[in-house]
Amino acid sequence: MSATWGYSSQRASWSDEAAERLVGPILRRQMNARYIVWLHRAEGSVRRVDTDYGVDALLHTPGRHIALAVRVRSSSAHKWHQVTLRDESLQTAGRRLETDKSIARFMFYGWADTDMPTAPTGLLEWYIFRLQQLIDGYQSGRILADDQRRNHDASSTFVCFDIATLKRQSLMVAGSSAVVPF
Repeated sequence: MSATWGYSSQRASWSDEAAERLVGPILRRQMNARYIVWLHRAEGSVRRVDTDYGVDALLHTPGRHIALAVRVRSSSAHKWHQVTLRDESLQTAGRRLETDKSIARFMFYGWADTDMPTAPTGLLEWYIFRLQQLIDGYQSGRILADDQRRNHDASSTFVCFDIATLKRQSLMVAGSSAVVPF
């Protein structure tokens, strides 16, 4: 499938595979996840929790279940040291985007040690942060985006938040550079 409007099934597959292989062990350790349901593997109405509500994984932990968004970016995106959320898209025709639709409580955001199509062997850096608090703060104007960026084909606009901004706003739960207890 070609990336006519910014989406690439190859990129999605690369990211999904990296998430399961590299992110799963981190989530088990950092968030005490006993079991992880990866929603890109689900079918029917369960799969729609991913596409319609921005949840990529359900973490089953002792005492509660956690909805989590997961993003694994290529190593070339690491230079910006920013978390990006899709805020506008030409292809959605009025459908809600990440800054509107996500019900995920937390987000895992990491940068792989390779670029596509080479399979990553590790993560250069990663963070788990409070996604709902970030979205609420952004929508209310309490948290301002540090930048705005368009896809290479101008099909989508992303709001960008520096890692330092997330730390200043006390949104971090854990990270590879400074782990905060969950």
